[in-house]
This record gives sequence, structure tokens and C-alpha cells, in this order.
Amino acid sequence: LSALLDKRESKPDELAGTPADCPAATQAQVIDSIDSLPLRAGESILRQLERLLLSHAEQPFSLDPDTRACIGVSEELIAAVQQDEMFSSGVRQLVSRLQVPFIKETISDPTLLEDADHPGRRFLQAVEGLAPYCSSQPRAGAGMRNFAQDLEQLANSIEGGTLTSIGQVTRQIETLQDRQKAQFERNRKLAIDSCTRNEKLRQAHQLVKTSLFELLAGTSISVTLDRLFHYGWVNLLIHTAILHQQDSAQWKTYLRVVEILLKLFQADRVFKTLSERKAGDLLKVIRKGFGDYPVHPDGTRQYILELRHALTEGGEKARRLIEDRVQVDEAYLKRLFVGQLRVDAATPPSPRPGQAWLDLVAQLALDEWLIERQAGGQMRLVNLAWKNPRSDHYLLVDGSGIKLLEVDVHQLAHLFESNTYSRLENQGPVSYTHLTLPTTKALCRSRWSAYH
Repeated sequence: LSALLDKRESKPDELAGTPADCPAATQAQVIDSIDSLPLRAGESILRQLERLLLSHAEQPFSLDPDTRACIGVSEELIAAVQQDEMFSSGVRQLVSRLQVPFIKETISDPTLLEDADHPGRRFLQAVEGLAPYCSSQPRAGAGMRNFAQDLEQLANSIEGGTLTSIGQVTRQIETLQDRQKAQFERNRKLAIDSCTRNEKLRQAHQLVKTSLFELLAGTSISVTLDRLFHYGWVNLLIHTAILHQQDSAQWKTYLRVVEILLKLFQADRVFKTLSERKAGDLLKVIRKGFGDYPVHPDGTRQYILELRHALTEGGEKARRLIEDRVQVDEAYLKRLFVGQLRVDAATPPSPRPGQAWLDLVAQLALDEWLIERQAGGQMRLVNLAWKNPRSDHYLLVDGSGIKLLEVDVHQLAHLFESNTYSRLENQGPVSYTHLTLPTTKALCRSRWSAYH
């Protein structure tokens, strides 16, 4: 509104050579003249229109200040979209083809910036709504390629005259936006579900690693316990922690098996046999555990049979199990998890960024759109789709909802520190439908651009 008022009040200079007594063209004459313009690239429609009106042989006409302001503001608004790197080339081309219909709509109803229901304003809002879901990147997925094809088909419909009004085009754009948003939400949900599973796996992985380290670090263990681990007991502990949590009776029972075998087969200890009942209770738990997570069924059956003999009969079998030992150190514990349930490989810890950047990341809200700047000046919007309960792990998706980046809090803070990422709110509240036009046309941008 302020842009329109500024242009009205400043009464910009008319085209040189306009007679002082030249009458103003009527609205119908202006629209008819726009339809007959042989548009030239690189020159504003306003100047071309003024020359055409002055060239009428019988009676030259001029434009009244309000009409000139409407046309000028309309051209600058369209130029803002055309210059915005956040939009794909398909969106910018579509808007370019609608420049003349947009100007005609604004001339017919000059309340573009005052009336929220103005057809031109609804069009701008619809176009603005496409920004998160369209990509300016050259490598786009199938969803983006289909979206680009839909835009091209829409542009061809305008070119061919099938769609003639801004209102018709706006409805088509809104339909496209709804479809892209639905696809985005579907893909994002898949990415979030994957991250949620990975987070549970990470937590369970760390829990088992910590628990075993506390029990075993710096000790030596019997080959009986070593075989238990390699037959899948580590995986079983992780699996149980995911399904039942660490406070569950099942998790505690399976971890208790490790404690019991560690104690029974201690080094330099006289082995005492177990009663059939006690041995049966222990072996029942082990058999159930291997049944819950069957990795080596043949090996585990033989293992349980040998363990039963050692527990109930003692003798030479038990003595060998005590004497044959494995030293537990950090390298051994790491080997236990190689080839087990795998967690997505984490990037090595990065140096701690400045506290201000960590504070900024802490303020990020779920579903917040961020600006990503890439080499060559390209930009796009990315979505903060998920963060774990501790807010130290983050998932970012692109405009299709496809996983783009999974990082820890330090890595994300470094991306902000390097200006690779920035928040939309830091760009100011300027949008195409609430635009105060700058004096330098080249700097006219949307709220999503770095140089709004």
C-alpha cells in the first residue's frame, strides 16, 4: 500500500514529449492498448504503452497518475518474482507470462494492496506459497520433475488462451500447491519415522555399550560369555532396549544373564555346580533370548547343551571354560558392535561453535523453514522436520520432504555460523503482498531472499 501511495503522491515524470493538454485515456482504452502492444523485451510495459497512446493519429492520449502508478507497481511486483532465486525457473516463467493479465487486473481494480481479496493479490499469495515446495536446484527428484511439468502445462494453457484470467490461474496454482504440500507431508513423515527409529536405535546402542563397559571394562571374561556375545546377545540387548526400554523386567533379565555368567566363570575361582533347577532357570532365559533374536540357531543349541553340562557337572569342562579367557578392553567392546545392529554412521564430533550460534539453534522451532545458500549463489528453502528430545540431533528436509541433512547441534550451529543457513525471520517481514518497493529496482526481493 505504501508503495502504491508513494507512486501516486510523487507523480512520476511522464514520457518525454507528452503534450501538456493531452487527455487521459479511459480504462477501456488503456486495456485495449495493452492487448495490442507488440511487447519488446528489456523495456517496461509502462513506457511502451505510453508511446503507443501518444502515437494515435487522431487523438494522442496520456496515462493518469493513478493508472501509471498501478502499472508501475505491478511491473515491479512481477519483477520481484522473476528475480527471486528461491523460485524455480518454471515458476518465474509462469509469472512472466502472466505479466500482462496481472497489469490489466490491477488497472481494472487498483485496490491491489488495500484489498486482501483482490484477484491480483490472491495470485501473488498463491505464487508465494509455492516457494517452499519448488526447487531451484538442477538435480531434482521425480516429484519436482512432475511439478515442473505441471507448471509448463499451466504456462502453455495461458499461452494458448485456455486460461485467460488471473483468477483461473490462481485456482490452478492453489491446486498445485495443495498437491505439492501433500506430497511434502507424506515424504517428510517417512523421513521423520526413519529418524525416530534411528534415534531409538542410537539410544539403545549407547545404553548397551555403557552397561557392558561398566560390567566388563578392565576385566577378563570366560570364553562362555564371549561366545554368548558373538551368538547375538549384544543384538538382543539392543533389540530389547528398543522394544521394552531399560527399566523393563525383560531388559534387566537379559542383562542379568551377563552378570551371572561373569560371576560363575570368574578367574581363579573354584567352580561350584548349580542344581538342575537353578541351571534350568538360567538356561531357560538364555534359550528364550536366543529365540527372541535368533541369529545362529545351530550354534546356540550346541552352546546351551555345552553350558548345561558345565553348570550341572562341573569337572574338566567347567575348568576349561574358566581358564580360557578373553581380555576386555575398549577395542574388544568396539568389536562386539561391528556387524551387529547398525546405527547410521555419525559424522565425527565437530569443534564447539560459539555460544551465540548454539543459542540460535536452540531457538529453532519444528517445521520452521530455513534458507540454505549454496555455491554459485543458489538458494532454497529447507524445513526443520525433526529434532530429538535432547535437541542435539536435527533432521532437515527439502521442498519435496526428502531427507536432506541429519546433523548434531554443533554441526548445525556451524552451518549458521558460516552463513550457509539462516532463519527466514532474520530476512524481515517483507513479502510480495506486503511490499514496500525500494528505490533500486534490482534489490526488490521477497521475504525469502537475502536482499529484500
